Amino acid sequence: MNEAPKTTYAADEPRSSLGLKELLRGLPTDRKHSVLDLGPASSGNVAFFSSYSCRLYIADLYYTLQQRSGRPPEQSVPFDRELSASLPDGCFDVILCWDLVNYLTGAQMEVLGRNLATRSRPGSRLFVLVAPHGEIPNLPRRFEILNPDSVLYSSRSSGRRPAPGYREPELNRWLAPFTVESSYLLRHGMQEYILIHERVRPGRRN
Repeated sequence: MNEAPKTTYAADEPRSSLGLKELLRGLPTDRKHSVLDLGPASSGNVAFFSSYSCRLYIADLYYTLQQRSGRPPEQSVPFDRELSASLPDGCFDVILCWDLVNYLTGAQMEVLGRNLATRSRPGSRLFVLVAPHGEIPNLPRRFEILNPDSVLYSSRSSGRRPAPGYREPELNRWLAPFTVESSYLLRHGMQEYILIHERVRPGRRN
């Protein structure tokens, strides 16, 4: 995996989180946990998860895909092969997707869901942040967990773009076999979703 260049992030103010505590509550207690962070590396997140007896894997998926294809991931073709090669192997209990889905098309989210499902087990949880309206930064943010109730949002781009406005039915359809377990609309406008990996029941279409 290519090493990301030094990037300057403009620190935003800490934001409250309602879903993070629930996400952590779902971690298994009978074994060591595996957490996959699809966002940029953060020393704060490494320190935070060390207290939970976790193995933390960091993918910085947006940058890695961009390096592999030479273009932004939303313009990347063929996306499936590049995405699979950009993700670490393993079976993860929690996957921190953060705001990545805001920068993917629906078809690319389907590919993401399939690839994450092969690295998960029934009961694994996916944490997603969606901007339901308005504008978002041109590039995904970096998220640093300060405590189970608070996350620091940092932007690496001053430009803005329209938010895709994805809703729960679209997440259920495109990220199958993950389905929304709970969601929280935050005061600053972002919506947190916790999705859970379900077994595919006979006769069910993904």
